[in-house]
Amino acid sequence: NFGMKGGAAGGGYAQVVPMEEMNLHFTGDFHAITSAHNLLSALIDNIPFVAVSIPILHELIPTLPPGADVVWWALALGACLGGNATPIGASANVTTLDLAARRQVRISFREFCHFAIPTTLITLVISSAWLTGMIFFDYHAALYASLAVAALLGVVAKVRPA
Repeated sequence: NFGMKGGAAGGGYAQVVPMEEMNLHFTGDFHAITSAHNLLSALIDNIPFVAVSIPILHELIPTLPPGADVVWWALALGACLGGNATPIGASANVTTLDLAARRQVRISFREFCHFAIPTTLITLVISSAWLTGMIFFDYHAALYASLAVAALLGVVAKVRPA
């Protein structure tokens, strides 16, 4: 969906621009942005990744249709939640594993990912549903719906026998 503009023109200014209008519907590009940021944040630390992504989205936003600010939410949720998938995805993970190791608690990369990847995938699905609510309705409707779902999950968890 993106192309380079001005990189070889000798002007010293290259930018990433959309090659076609973005589709912000349920199956559209917002989910791809969230998923890509989720995956890449799991593979590299999410702070430098977001620092690189912000100028790209800053240039992209003015070219999008009204209401496309949801792309910022896609970046925030994808990068934040993606950082939870691996020990190297977020600085907090690295710090926690180091503190555990200092107390002779060894958590391998594989053990961490065994629990973290499924959790990350679940939160990605939930965040994609929330983003869909923001697109089709608005921020407040998505917020109230997510609070209702969280309350329902809390009730189900309490009722379910251990």
